[in-house]
Amino acid sequence: MKINLSGFLTPFSFRSFTLLSLVLVLTGCSTFDRDYKAALKQPVSADSPVGPWTGRWSSVKNSHEGELRCIVQKDISDDLYTARFEARFWKCFTYTSTATLTMTPKVDEFQFDGTAQLGWLAGGEYKYEGRVNPKFFFSEYQCNWDNGTFYMERPKP
Repeated sequence: MKINLSGFLTPFSFRSFTLLSLVLVLTGCSTFDRDYKAALKQPVSADSPVGPWTGRWSSVKNSHEGELRCIVQKDISDDLYTARFEARFWKCFTYTSTATLTMTPKVDEFQFDGTAQLGWLAGGEYKYEGRVNPKFFFSEYQCNWDNGTFYMERPKP
């Protein structure tokens, strides 16, 4: 049995595929940007980690680093939170991911741990452990081939 692939990637179909891919990538980025800007307009509670954060990530293993933004949202469960991250690397690429964090209230802060599956290309499963208070968000992360830290603060008004 022969399969004829002539015309499979015609110039028109290649352009359509490229355009569709670009739209999907830009839509994902704009969704985070839109949600982050909306989170900036909401009041921030002094006793909750919910809301926007901004700072930097840094790899201990390879010294890479970059800008980092995050939106923390409360889940239905008392101790579960969703953290949506947007990390910039090589000063021009961004990557968004979502982690589920279990937060335990302590005196003047929350301690947390959690995981996110970022796929084999980005290192597989990431494990997070850290603490957050009204002024800062600090986390150590570890995956199959990297480990490092996040340090964020509340964005300036």
